[in-house]
Parts: sequence; structure tokens; C-alpha cells
Amino acid sequence: PGGASRSPYEVFGLPRSAGDDEIRARYRELISKYHPDKFAGLNDPEFTRLAAQKFEQIQGAYEELKRLRGM
Repeated sequence: PGGASRSPYEVFGLPRSAGDDEIRARYRELISKYHPDKFAGLNDPEFTRLAAQKFEQIQGAYEELKRLRGM
């Protein structure tokens, strides 16, 4: 909700001038931080749902950046 209009750079918290290696490193960091398996044992469905949503947003942003940059 509302997050779809954010640029992939905003999702990653990086400037447009960021290099491909910087983008890959940030992707790995965020994916690790928000991976749904990490929250599976918390027994908090709402938190787990939000983490999964963030995870999907990160995945989508990375796919878009790979496409835009030919990575």
C-alpha cells in the first residue's frame, strides 16, 4: 500500500549514483534483515506479514534495478 510508487533507490536507501556492487551489497543486507524465515518463530502474524511485505518490496526493487542497469 503506497510503497509501489517508491523508486528502487529509495527502497534501498541509496543514491542513483550508487554502483552495482554497492546495490548488490545493500540487497544482500536487506534480504538478510527482512527474510520471512527469520520471523517465523515470533508468533506475531502481523509483524511476520509486514516483514514479508518488505521482503517482497526489496526483491521487486532489486529486479527493477537489475533490469534498468543490465546487471
